[in-house]
Amino acid sequence: MPFADYFVLFSAMKKHQWLAGLVILAAACGGGDNPPAAVPDQTYNAEMPSGDASGGEFGPDGMPIGADTGPVKFLVRKDDGLFYPAKPVSEEPYSGKIEETSPTDSSLSVKAYQAGVLISIDEFFSGSEQKKSSTTFDALGEVLKKEEWREDGTKVVAASQLPKAKSIYLGRNLKWEESGLGVYRDKPLSTVLKVFGPPSDRKVRLTATTRTETWIYKNIKILDFNDAVTLRTVVFEISKNKVISVQIENGS
Repeated sequence: MPFADYFVLFSAMKKHQWLAGLVILAAACGGGDNPPAAVPDQTYNAEMPSGDASGGEFGPDGMPIGADTGPVKFLVRKDDGLFYPAKPVSEEPYSGKIEETSPTDSSLSVKAYQAGVLISIDEFFSGSEQKKSSTTFDALGEVLKKEEWREDGTKVVAASQLPKAKSIYLGRNLKWEESGLGVYRDKPLSTVLKVFGPPSDRKVRLTATTRTETWIYKNIKILDFNDAVTLRTVVFEISKNKVISVQIENGS
């Protein structure tokens, strides 16, 4: 501060001599030309991403909440059983499509969701726009319709309503994983009858020394890799009243 300014300040405080003395001492020790102490720049905090021009707020990832951040790539399944966009986190069940590429053969699948429920899956051959299969589901995840195509575009399975198995036997109503049916290997024939009931079809093969039977059960509910249910045919090979092998075939 220039000396003239100190003189004006001193004159204004002449009634308080002790305070005027402090002012003179500060002028002598401080050096009038020294710059004032730095004041923190408040513009940084004012420009921090606490909102956008429209008054919105930002999420923990730094992106505006509700802003268009591009296609959704990942979903999470919450306790209510519905699928939600994983980033940015959404409170609304997801409706739209998700594209996934297989890490093994680079084939593409497109899953469609409606209000958090998986309603269809379309699979494509690797590097091609030709569909491999198309599956639609009901609200409970049951398969309503499934179509399949060969790579040349010819259809393998025509669209149809899959019949629903109804039976008093537990094995015909449960939803099985393919590996789960392996527990019946080496089990007695009486166990198969108790769980699955009489077979849909039975074949007997006789040789000079052995008798082998094939017990065929149709429309058994099998979970696929997407946890969707398809109706398949389960074949038990039986010898000496014991299961020697279990095979799962496409439904007929």
